[in-house]
Amino acid sequence: MVSTLNQKSTSATARAPDDILMSRVRAGHPAEFRPLYHRHYPAVFAYALTCARTSLDAYELTLQAFTETLQRLIGGERPKDQLAGSLRLQLMDCLRTIAVRKCARDGEGFSSRFREWVADGAPWPLQEREQFTLAWEKSSRETRCLLWHTVLDRDEPLLASRITGIAQPSIEDTRASTLSSLRYGRMALYLGRMDILPECREAIQTLAVQPNYPAPLHHAYACESCYEAYQDIAHLDARLEAHLPGHLLGWWPALEYPVLKASVTSPPSDPPFLERAIQQARTAYDHGTKATGPLAALRTRVGLAIAGFALGATLGAVVTHALLDGHRGNGKAVTSDLIDLQQQHD
Repeated sequence: MVSTLNQKSTSATARAPDDILMSRVRAGHPAEFRPLYHRHYPAVFAYALTCARTSLDAYELTLQAFTETLQRLIGGERPKDQLAGSLRLQLMDCLRTIAVRKCARDGEGFSSRFREWVADGAPWPLQEREQFTLAWEKSSRETRCLLWHTVLDRDEPLLASRITGIAQPSIEDTRASTLSSLRYGRMALYLGRMDILPECREAIQTLAVQPNYPAPLHHAYACESCYEAYQDIAHLDARLEAHLPGHLLGWWPALEYPVLKASVTSPPSDPPFLERAIQQARTAYDHGTKATGPLAALRTRVGLAIAGFALGATLGAVVTHALLDGHRGNGKAVTSDLIDLQQQHD
């Protein structure tokens, strides 16, 4: 059998959806992580910029999030249930965890807002609208992935298509039908309550189909419990945007993040950590023994390679920090500079 561990990504690989690529990485093919890195880098780097003081600090956080996530995929670790199905969310969750841990030890490389949030105990938003959240959590992994990328993170249709595996011309229709399914899920949870009155049941059932029907609409505005359910059902897009990112990630600068994301492009080359992981995987494949097997050897070697790269990235960051301070607002210009400098110190 011919190994593809260190081959460049083919056009078929570049078009494969996230879940297929992640399954290939778990099977011992880290080269399949390439398109995942390039798809999600702008969003993850933008999220890092909301935490960090400079672009270099953000880049270091971004590299660490990608390296740790790659290591977890190769190691076969299961993501948190509410993040399953979305690599973007897993990367952001990983980055926030790293940032909180580092900021708690030394807040020098972080923005004042993020330092204040960590000093307050990194609090999650108060849990509100439990049934709305439950409707999200009861939906399928595919549903949550699609809605995150089309409603919450507002990715371009082509990128959303690549991530989800849904044909680009079908993205909008699929998004609409998925929102409809989630809307009915929210309604079913409300109608399943034991204390619901018949007039409440009738009003919500009608409004789920005809959101502006006069009589049930008047009831919804007069009834406190129906009003919350109606708002979730009638304004699902806005509710998702306002409520879920903070619930899932804790740290969520809703105004700053999309502006920063729009200023960042995917880097033109692969990161050093990925090249090193692929080479280690190739070595493990060539030298895997019957006692441990190629995949076990790969996990050990790649784990060591990634850990070594994380240390090297930190040392390189110390050397290059002064060179890039002050470039925080220009994600497009800075990303390639950061990669070049990191390769020099790798």
